[in-house]
Amino acid sequence: MAGHKLIGVIHKITRTALEEAKVADIEHADEAYIELNLVRIALIGTLLDRDGSRENVFRRTLETVPEIDAGCFALEGERLTRFMGAISEVTAGAQRLSLGAYTLDPNAEAYVNGNKLFQRHALVVGSTGSGKSWTTARLLEQVAELKSANAIVFRHAR
Repeated sequence: MAGHKLIGVIHKITRTALEEAKVADIEHADEAYIELNLVRIALIGTLLDRDGSRENVFRRTLETVPEIDAGCFALEGERLTRFMGAISEVTAGAQRLSLGAYTLDPNAEAYVNGNKLFQRHALVVGSTGSGKSWTTARLLEQVAELKSANAIVFRHAR
């Protein structure tokens, strides 16, 4: 449907080399690929260009399903930033806290909605070297710039 984009998360990518006999069996062998690339995607929702007066609205429902072999496009750059902002309900303003960039696209900035993050307890977890300290420091720098903010940081000492 026009203005609707299905959003999915890549579950698995496989690349299989085709045997020469199978390539020869294909009708247009000169145009045939010598490998088969498959991507398994779990559909998670629909991004609407417009829903009433609101723009870029994400719904965790599927309003349509793609046809087999339908085109698939990656969200990158500004589009990735806007989409992730839509699903985390981040708008421009004081509650928008920057976390840095995404690993898959360093040109797409990651934001978190400060009002929603601090309504509950927050925890930053990850494996060694994944950026926990950097993320916490980045959040605290931005929280310190707010007019009224309270934060307590607990750090486990060995």
